[in-house]
Amino acid sequence: MKKIIATVVLVFVCTLTFSQVCTPLSPIQCPDPEGNGEICPDWIILTETVPYNDAMTVLPPPTADGGVIGTVDVNWIQITAINNIPPNITYTCNPANCQFMHATYNCIAMTGTPPVGSFGDYHLDIVLDANVTMQSFPYLTSTQTGQHDNFVVYVAKNQYSHINIGNDTTILPSANVTYSLDTNHYVAALWNDTDYSYTYTFHGSIGNGVHYVSVKALDTLTWYWVTDTVQITVTPSIGIESFENNDFVTFYPDPTNGLLNIEFGENSTSAYNVEIFNMSNQLVSKNVFDVNGKNIKTLDLSGQPKGVYYIRISNEKTFRLGKIILI
Repeated sequence: MKKIIATVVLVFVCTLTFSQVCTPLSPIQCPDPEGNGEICPDWIILTETVPYNDAMTVLPPPTADGGVIGTVDVNWIQITAINNIPPNITYTCNPANCQFMHATYNCIAMTGTPPVGSFGDYHLDIVLDANVTMQSFPYLTSTQTGQHDNFVVYVAKNQYSHINIGNDTTILPSANVTYSLDTNHYVAALWNDTDYSYTYTFHGSIGNGVHYVSVKALDTLTWYWVTDTVQITVTPSIGIESFENNDFVTFYPDPTNGLLNIEFGENSTSAYNVEIFNMSNQLVSKNVFDVNGKNIKTLDLSGQPKGVYYIRISNEKTFRLGKIILI
């Protein structure tokens, strides 16, 4: 148990809190054999996306080190704020004003659900006032703050709730898609109920149409089997053709720095699919434009890596495939 030290800087051992009334542990449940105050427990573990609702018991120490003044008696401490708390977590004290009297057991209730991406170590930044007796006179210290290595909230990754091998995709028959799992988090992986490995390659040559890749993995944190499935559409390999009746004109500029104009001719009267594939034949952009007459539509590809891409423009009758360069 870390002692409170009062000088110009008063360091207090405290813990996180949440928005719910709590009941302190008893001296039997949270003993103080050294007689210098106690926290039970002095660290907690939360998990992403998992609701948390628990409390920590705080017993202020009877004395503190006053530096050149010597030992001072602690009358009470009052928490005014706790910073560096994990996202979506709040705290509430018992008593409600967060003023903890000497030799009394108090608690800090904690509640909330850490979001995805909040994993990490949170060293609590505790702001407090303290009332101490120095040379027979009570003295209220100024507000102090500081992070404490002994009061840490750990937020763990919820691996088994977020297994994700990738997004649904569209590829050409000549393309392959490889999926892999992190060997640090999964002990075993079963793909499509037949192949045990950490990686799996789907071959587009399997045939046109919609296919599915599923994985079952054994999570090392929970020893639970978890699953994920992606949909892969294999589309026919096509050559360059022209639209009938000159209803399609052109796309420009090429090369482009991200903005690509697609100009439709005067006879264009239908819904047009505009698909962009990378050089691995994976679909990176898809839009549907309803066109009636001459029109110019603009795509923003600035979020894609620079390089060569295929563009496929089609309606219910025909299609055209070309190449564009993103610079």
